[in-house]
Amino acid sequence: MINQENFYTAMGPTIKVAQYFGILPITGVLKQSPRLISANVFFGNAIMSLILFLRFSPKWIKLLKKWEEMENILNSFDISTGLADRYAWLNKSIKNSSRRKFQVLYWYQIRKNYAILSDLVKQTNDDLSALIFLSYYTNLYFICLQLFQGITIQRNGGLNKIYFFVSFCYLISRTIAVTISASRINVESKVVLPNIYSCPSSAFTNETKRLQHQISTDDVVLTGMNFFSITRNFMLVTAGVIVTYEVVLLQLIVTTNK
Repeated sequence: MINQENFYTAMGPTIKVAQYFGILPITGVLKQSPRLISANVFFGNAIMSLILFLRFSPKWIKLLKKWEEMENILNSFDISTGLADRYAWLNKSIKNSSRRKFQVLYWYQIRKNYAILSDLVKQTNDDLSALIFLSYYTNLYFICLQLFQGITIQRNGGLNKIYFFVSFCYLISRTIAVTISASRINVESKVVLPNIYSCPSSAFTNETKRLQHQISTDDVVLTGMNFFSITRNFMLVTAGVIVTYEVVLLQLIVTTNK
């Protein structure tokens, strides 16, 4: 029988109400014994996300103003397009000009536009890198957790197996989709280089040379607090880490069974 007079039992309902407001990431606060309490990793992740979004709120206002300044300068863009699509638009203008042997290409303006976009990407990365890091950490954690549970836990019943398969595929698909979308910024920022290399000598000015150097050396990419950069190669590295984890896990299970 539960002792209603001890501190643990008396505080249980209060803590439960507090959890609706994101306080105390633990489970089992209403159970009969403190020994049944455990940490809730997913709840902890939600709290961390809340803290990061609160920190991001004032930065978001400044970032919106910077976007507005960029849109006023590059007024040919559709406001709804993202950073990668803005790079794609600039790339398209250079390619179209290259077909006319660069007769109407204003290299200074093109280089200025690239510099504005590069600065905006870096500002966006400074404001969002912590959230990007948390997002990838959460995705990788639950992918590895699903793999571990899929290998070590026997599931009875078709519904449980279907749920595991669907949820695991969803995690993988979400991570791949986010990576491909974010890595487009890095891809689009470099795609125009072959067109600049093909520029005729008569049209290759100092501004053309500066633009070529800028695109070749400037690392335009989103990062996770500078621990990793989101490129197409990063997706392969992540897949390699997951496969390595699974191989080590299988070896551990085989050794344990022996």
